[in-house]
Amino acid sequence: SDTSNSSTPAEPAPSAAERTQTDILYAVFYADEVKEYPIEYTGAQKTAEELAQSLSELTGLDFTITASQTEDGWIVDWAADSTLVAGLDDREQKEEFFFFDYDSQCWFMMDSLWRTLTENLDAENIYYTMDGGQELVLENLSSSINTFPSDVPYTSTHEYYITPVNANETEKIIHQKYQTITE
Repeated sequence: SDTSNSSTPAEPAPSAAERTQTDILYAVFYADEVKEYPIEYTGAQKTAEELAQSLSELTGLDFTITASQTEDGWIVDWAADSTLVAGLDDREQKEEFFFFDYDSQCWFMMDSLWRTLTENLDAENIYYTMDGGQELVLENLSSSINTFPSDVPYTSTHEYYITPVNANETEKIIHQKYQTITE
């Protein structure tokens, strides 16, 4: 029989488990200095924890978290051994993600995870906590804002740092906007 006219079966469409997906890891150094790092993978959408782990692998900083979804976003609980909570200790920093001061490192970590999760998981709000749901307190942070209430969404460094004409006005604005922090 002549097989020259027979057609080969069409390739089946890839299943969701086989489909290649791309997420973007965001490294937020300053409000206007954001670097994007695409990551490709197959399978289900990455979880918040997996995205944080990818940031750890990229930066060398420990973005160790647990996360739970809420109606309007995610609660992100920073682990006690994360670089954000524990500090650098003797961790070796990657050259591209080397920080000379604690404050820059903290804001970088919070902003980078916030942006990565809001963009990839379509999260409206990210609520930062530590110690199983307690408000995030970074005692060594030198800004006047070092406590992040668990019921107030994180909004990025830009929202916490207002370029002042005079420093006292900045304090007033911050305390008015985040009055719950000081009460």
